[in-house]
Amino acid sequence: AAEKKERLIRDYDLRFTEEMGEELNIMCNLSEGIEERGIEKGIAKGMEKGIAKGIAKGMAKGIAKGEAHGKAAGIAEATEKIVCNLLTAKDMTYERIAKAADISVAEVTRIADKYGLSYTMN
Repeated sequence: AAEKKERLIRDYDLRFTEEMGEELNIMCNLSEGIEERGIEKGIAKGMEKGIAKGIAKGMAKGIAKGEAHGKAAGIAEATEKIVCNLLTAKDMTYERIAKAADISVAEVTRIADKYGLSYTMN
């Protein structure tokens, strides 16, 4: 307010009464209050947008991870079923089953043990 008063006197040769000085102070305080509210609103709006973007990005990552996990689990389950079917037929060696299912012999053995389908082929 003091700076504005000084400018008005210097630039416009305006003479202030005590009442005018008080009104200038009120107007300056009012404009500062309006500016502060505007800043607060801007910050709140920015945070709101940032949170929304963060949630959207997090959801997209979560969905992608979930899809990848689901796909891997589905492949693992299907592989187990194929191995179980081949083990039940009992006409293939663990090595042939491993090659057919594109997994290791150790994995065939693990699946056979898990489902009680272990056998030895002559």
